[in-house]
Amino acid sequence: MADIAKRAPQPCWGGYQSQWHFVNDPYLDDPGSKRSDYPFVQPIHNSTEAVNAIVHWFNEGTHTDSPITSDIVKYSGTNLEDGWSIAMRLLMHYVGDMHQPLHDENRLDKKYPKGDAGGNAFTFSKSHYGVSELHALWDSTFYEFHVNPKLPFTDAEWATGGA
Repeated sequence: MADIAKRAPQPCWGGYQSQWHFVNDPYLDDPGSKRSDYPFVQPIHNSTEAVNAIVHWFNEGTHTDSPITSDIVKYSGTNLEDGWSIAMRLLMHYVGDMHQPLHDENRLDKKYPKGDAGGNAFTFSKSHYGVSELHALWDSTFYEFHVNPKLPFTDAEWATGGA
């Protein structure tokens, strides 16, 4: 849900959270290079900030302490329970994203002076199941689930995990 929604145009329910899926810490892959050698720019917000803000909101009950949780409320409607529901789904997604190595680092070298976008810019010469770059390969669990399930799940699909 969160990956599909992040591609939605602004202003929209999901597009606002597109940068909250990753950290993108720069990884220098050129011997002897310095961080200042590259024009890479960190995103304004990231998954660590998003997870911390959502957990704080659940623990403290206020969403106004953070632009992250304020945006969730703003784009989820006027009902606070809707905001919490969206926030819980995003929290689960972002915690999963944090365990994906390509969501944590952005390789900087001569070929990718602005970064490889967590493997998104590292392309393959041949596509398989529509996967043509490293990040998509990892996200697709190495082709195990190369097709997104039809959403929303029916009761029968929930029972079988969407299979």
